Amino acid sequence: MPNKIPTLQPATKSIPNLPRQRNPYYDTARWKRLRRWQLSHYPVCNRCGRPATEVHHINGLTDSRNLESLCKSCHSKQTRKENKNGV
Repeated sequence: MPNKIPTLQPATKSIPNLPRQRNPYYDTARWKRLRRWQLSHYPVCNRCGRPATEVHHINGLTDSRNLESLCKSCHSKQTRKENKNGV
């Protein structure tokens, strides 16, 4: 009877939902001002129209022209999509 050779799975498959390190930038006064400005000028989710509670970096840059206001649900969906695609 031949022995079956075991197949190895990628490490990320065996350890789901690894905690991500929080970017220290989110604790700066600059980010807090920019976030507050974004939500006060654009208080509605850019995707679904509900009240916005999150600020998303469209292309990863922290510039006011590169931000969009999102509700928690839409921001979570976008983050999952980006993490899945390796963005």
